[in-house]
Amino acid sequence: NTMLLWDGRFDYEVRLHDVRAGVGRAELSASCATELPQRKEPHIKMELSVAPNPLEPDRIAPLERRSQGRRPRFSFVMIVLNGMPLIEYSLRSIYDFAHEIIVVEGAVKNCLDAANPDGSSRDGTVEFLRSFPDPQRKIRLVQGLWPEKCQMQNKALEYVTGDYVWLIDSDEVYKPQDLETLRDLFVKDPTITQVNFIPDNFWKGLDYIFVSPLFFQSDYHYRRLFKYVPGAVFTTHRPPTLMWPGSSQTTEQMHLFDGFQTRKMGILLYHYSYVFEHQVAQKNSYYARQWGDRVNGVDRQEWFDRCYRAWTPHNRQQIEAQYPVWINDRNSRTELFSGTHPPVMEEFRLRLRRATSSVSQDEISCPPVEASRESGLAGSASGRKVKVACDFERAGATVGTESQFAAEIRKLFARIRPRKIIETGTYLGRGTTTIIARALEEQGISDAVFCTIEVNPRHWSQAKEYFVAAGLKVHAVLGLSIPRSMLPSPDQIQKQTVSDLGGQDIFVDHRPGERVGAYYRETDFPDVPDNRLYECLKAFRFCPDFVLLDSAGHIGAIEFDYLLDHLQGPCHIALDDIDHIKHHRNFLRMQSDPRFEIVTASKEKFGFCIARFTPQPAGRSDPIRRILWLRTDSIGDALLSASMLPHIHRRFGDARITVVCQQHIAELYESCPHVEDILPVPIEHRWESDAQYQEFLGKVRACNPDLLLNSTWATHGLADLPGLEFIPRRIALRQVRNAAYTQIIRTDPVPMPELHRHRDFLRGLGIEVHSLLPTVWLTDQDTQFAEQLLKQHGLHPERTLALFAGTRTPHRQYEYYGQAIRSVCAENRLSLLALGGANDLGVNQRNMIASGAGGLNLSGRCTLRQTAALLRRCRLAIGAETGLAHLACAVGTPNVILLGGGHFGRFMPYSPLTTIAALPLDCYGCDWSCRYKRIHCVRDLNPGILENAVREALSCDSKEIRVCVQGPSLWAHHPGQPQWQGCQPWLKSQPARIITWNDAAPPEAQRRVASEVPADR
Repeated sequence: NTMLLWDGRFDYEVRLHDVRAGVGRAELSASCATELPQRKEPHIKMELSVAPNPLEPDRIAPLERRSQGRRPRFSFVMIVLNGMPLIEYSLRSIYDFAHEIIVVEGAVKNCLDAANPDGSSRDGTVEFLRSFPDPQRKIRLVQGLWPEKCQMQNKALEYVTGDYVWLIDSDEVYKPQDLETLRDLFVKDPTITQVNFIPDNFWKGLDYIFVSPLFFQSDYHYRRLFKYVPGAVFTTHRPPTLMWPGSSQTTEQMHLFDGFQTRKMGILLYHYSYVFEHQVAQKNSYYARQWGDRVNGVDRQEWFDRCYRAWTPHNRQQIEAQYPVWINDRNSRTELFSGTHPPVMEEFRLRLRRATSSVSQDEISCPPVEASRESGLAGSASGRKVKVACDFERAGATVGTESQFAAEIRKLFARIRPRKIIETGTYLGRGTTTIIARALEEQGISDAVFCTIEVNPRHWSQAKEYFVAAGLKVHAVLGLSIPRSMLPSPDQIQKQTVSDLGGQDIFVDHRPGERVGAYYRETDFPDVPDNRLYECLKAFRFCPDFVLLDSAGHIGAIEFDYLLDHLQGPCHIALDDIDHIKHHRNFLRMQSDPRFEIVTASKEKFGFCIARFTPQPAGRSDPIRRILWLRTDSIGDALLSASMLPHIHRRFGDARITVVCQQHIAELYESCPHVEDILPVPIEHRWESDAQYQEFLGKVRACNPDLLLNSTWATHGLADLPGLEFIPRRIALRQVRNAAYTQIIRTDPVPMPELHRHRDFLRGLGIEVHSLLPTVWLTDQDTQFAEQLLKQHGLHPERTLALFAGTRTPHRQYEYYGQAIRSVCAENRLSLLALGGANDLGVNQRNMIASGAGGLNLSGRCTLRQTAALLRRCRLAIGAETGLAHLACAVGTPNVILLGGGHFGRFMPYSPLTTIAALPLDCYGCDWSCRYKRIHCVRDLNPGILENAVREALSCDSKEIRVCVQGPSLWAHHPGQPQWQGCQPWLKSQPARIITWNDAAPPEAQRRVASEVPADR
């Protein structure tokens, strides 16, 4: 080993020689202390020589003399999170050429949502790296959680032993001849300290690249290859900048071989960065958190949906006329790739094209990723006659092309000649998938489209390769068959597969000590697309000819219900494993459901059946002309749910939407362009008599609605209305006693933000949206009212703070807003505009007096839309978690909200406009059924925390939610009171910056004792 040490004047070169072998070992460069450890091995001796310090730019020559007589060695450094499947081809392209490959894996703080809880890749990258053939032991894997990518690169430098460091992304590939050309370049000119490249960036496959004039500007060249000396560090990641120790110059400033020169030599970096949808989705999400949702005036999510996802070779001109294909440059465009791919990618391209030739990517997009199954938690099934499937599989229970299942499939296909076929649960494709594909061949049904869905990326990849090798015409779709929100939680799996198996003598997967965790892991691939069954059904206009359901055992019933909810025409359905927990109950349902006609059933293997399904005549294929939108709860609920109305309107075309809501909320819908009519109900459903309610029902009947939609998750008395069973289709998120719904959209019952649950509701209707925000529609009159009122009372918008201290229920009441903002108002010469209902007049007035600021108390004097217009004109809003807090978010006004623990994380926060002030206690999540005599989480918030939150909000705009937390030192816990507990667990679904204050003084740097951490995602 060669060890280089320095103390600023000397370079100590220490060589350890194996006396028995008589030759020097492989060299290792590393920074060490100037004290050399004494080695005890008797067969090792140590030599010490002193050489001039080579670390200044003008002292490069001694370094070159040391490497004379041998070829330059290249240490490749790859930082990666979720690199499948292209990491395989990247590694294969450099393995033979590389001296070593150092892979630093894991998430940076702004990408934790794409990682496992420990920060590792979710798509099987780690498992792949550990299984990648490494006969020369060149690959070193370093894992961790990282502050940023620069730290990942510097961690890799700790292990570098080569002469040059070559950065490579997991989706970058080189041609072997280009690598050798560069090695020859360094042999001829060892003074070169850095090489840059101009890449070819591939777009939505391997046939198109996206180009930009910026790519040919020096600032945009890819910095990839650096001359290395021990102790060198990367000072930035964007762009990668390497500094040698003791040097005042970067390697780029020493002797650069730039991108123009490499391009002129025909050396290209082949960058497959925008090939698959999952790649772009992860990049888009990361960049949004890093630099904001908009770039160059373009919304990132809109670009992803309307440009990247919508783009095809056929519509490229229309798409590119509206959007830049590279969001950083409006002059970017796509071009047909006219070159040749590196050999490893030619192989990949041919496989990909052959495997996807049956269905175009315009119909179903299926990004390939790779992962592996894991196991975890456990349960038991004592007292049940349960048979573990793996015991019988080892005994030979398999299904092949000569099985009874295969014979029945051939018989059925000869009779119905299906052309639209869907299968879930591909696994490796060698069982039922092959049987179906071969049956289609035998019957000569050459125009059939056969889609098979697999959630495990590794199995999907292996199945695709098998289909190509076997010549099977199968379209392998990667992803989860159902919406991810419908997946059962571990507790639900425990109940379903352990506590309540629902039948005797049935099969179940996994041994008791592994069952819950193993089932959970079978579908736990968060980076693969979801809702793929819906996409396949949509491609077939919801009328497939044949569907085989064979996904993981714990989602068999969920998948079965989901299929039936979306079928719009007759279909033959096969269930694999009807004597198994997967489909045992589904088969029992088939036998009692008049819509099913059992064609055949067998005990083979774990049992199978085939049945013909005929939807009821009044099925959902009937056009929807009139929709009743039922939201009879509170103002904030109405604002959050209104975000769905534009999507509902687009989904159902010309359908008229009638809204049922409380009287005082009706005005919010009057200006909504998506609403045709409003049917108000009394405030808090205070009907004067049964006759009044029957009169209301008569008005609903007169609307003649085809569809009722109720997106409410809560089950309180304001959420539902009885007596609406005359509406043919009634869809909700849950059943209740006083109302009967014909369809329940599944959503995870665990706590989650209300807007996320609204996305689940839309997904159940076949509508996919990335995000939702509260919405309010204002008229010109509303805007003019606000402007005139502020002008009339001499209130300048930039110096006006809106206050809403009132609450509908007493548990959110707080009396110290005025005290909290007194100093802030005085320092910034702020005026107050108090808003709310007539009942809020007193609490608002008390807080205005306590603030010492002048202003205007408009409690009870404005309509909701006028209030929204006034909020929009204010610099900042402060108050309780009420409907006005959501109004502030809807109109784009920064706001500071005191958030108690009853619903913390459910209704708020969701917007980066919001700064939360909170006292986190271990009784959070009580649903406002407080077990203490005092609402500590609200009443005991230190006013100084609220003041700090206001100062935070006024100091600068934020791209993320801020949560100002009263620290444990400011909570004097007494017996009979809750204990302090951090709020991170309640913010898992929302990226937020948590600021913990242990000193309630104003947030000056020297007095602030705070810890800022990203909330767990």
